[in-house]
Amino acid sequence: MHTGTLPSKTLREAALYLTGFQKRHLYGMTVEIDRTLSLRRIMGRLHTVIQTQEQEVRANLDRHGVALIHGEASFLSPSEVMVRAEGSDEIRLSGACFLIATGSSPHRPLEFPSAIRT
Repeated sequence: MHTGTLPSKTLREAALYLTGFQKRHLYGMTVEIDRTLSLRRIMGRLHTVIQTQEQEVRANLDRHGVALIHGEASFLSPSEVMVRAEGSDEIRLSGACFLIATGSSPHRPLEFPSAIRT
């Protein structure tokens, strides 16, 4: 949500929109783009899109009664998990099913300069 498809598609949409403006001269129109202001607005839009998606995911989890627990977990059995939650003691949970969301980070090939690696 923060580093994958959602941000890349939002930025792609902005790029397509702006490149469309660059070709307006073909139709006798010109548009001046303030690059500094445009970049701030694009990044603001990106932040808004991500924040909206986060809220929708959380609302969906709440609507379905899904408890969200951050921490490190290990299975004790197929129906039992021990979680070392952030800022608390271990929590033992049991249930018919568990959703494990480990998160991810984008792969950055070594050929790219370290200045843009995350």
